[in-house]
Amino acid sequence: MYEEFLVSLGQALVSGLQNSIRENKVESIRCETPVRYVDGISKYDFERLARLCAKDYPRIVRVDLYPATVVCTVRSVSGISDWRFTVDFNDWGHFSGTRWTRQENTESSIPHSYASRLGKALESIRSGRPFFDSLNTYVEKNSDLATDDGLCVNEGIGLMKRAFGKIQYLSTGYNSAVLVGEHAYPVLSILKDRGFKKIRTTRIFDVDDTSLHYSYEVQEIRIGGKSSFFANDIFSEDVDIEILCHSKKKITLPHSVSKYNKKPEDEVSSDLFRMGFTNIYTRRILDYPLGRNVNDYCTGRVIIDNKYNCTSGMCFDYDVKIVIEYYLSR
Repeated sequence: MYEEFLVSLGQALVSGLQNSIRENKVESIRCETPVRYVDGISKYDFERLARLCAKDYPRIVRVDLYPATVVCTVRSVSGISDWRFTVDFNDWGHFSGTRWTRQENTESSIPHSYASRLGKALESIRSGRPFFDSLNTYVEKNSDLATDDGLCVNEGIGLMKRAFGKIQYLSTGYNSAVLVGEHAYPVLSILKDRGFKKIRTTRIFDVDDTSLHYSYEVQEIRIGGKSSFFANDIFSEDVDIEILCHSKKKITLPHSVSKYNKKPEDEVSSDLFRMGFTNIYTRRILDYPLGRNVNDYCTGRVIIDNKYNCTSGMCFDYDVKIVIEYYLSR
């Protein structure tokens, strides 16, 4: 009995850790979603109101503005030190009214008071109903996101349900034109929440630093082969749904990185850049190998995504971090 308890406890701890890692990854992706400013609130409106609301708090000494996010610096009561808080209104690219507040000083009421005041000010200028209700509500319900099969839904329908004609007929709740351009995570989560059972995501690997699109941006939604539909159109719950979304360009290594050993680091950097990689760093090897036949600035190792022995055929995002380590005598 005691051993079974320990096994169950261990499984619960591992499951909790995995879920925490998954939630943090989803949160990071949400924060990176570009703000669209289509909800009746412009970039100018947001920045103007963020600064205006801060004037009501004398201890807020600095306001830094980012897309849909405010970072405020607050002077401590003693006046000796400062601390910061962040108010994030980016609900998967929209101003829905949902916000996230993070603060260094957990005992202060200023962050939540400021966030509430700014939220009400934004709500007062929004014209009509927001584009979406809280998108994050749908995302939070979808516990499969950021897992290996997170971009697909394949629940299936039982034989008895099919045989007795118990299949449900559902609407999407949104026009196709509204969902196109949104992030794939909330779109998939909305369709899953509506009750659709067969959804797959096809990724278009075309996003780089010059792209007009962003990673996970929905390009097209096909429901039963139809790419245009209205909010009240009715479909079977087991209709085939395909979400086409943009994704970061992938680059396949044509050879092992061991080929770069002892080559000049600038040549290695240029070669990787020509392949399409953009996030390339160099780092000096401090323990120069005495007695070895190497020249200054010769490459020692090439590390891609924290991997030291990358071989031919391995595939990486175009902006993956690459570190070229080179020798340099003291």
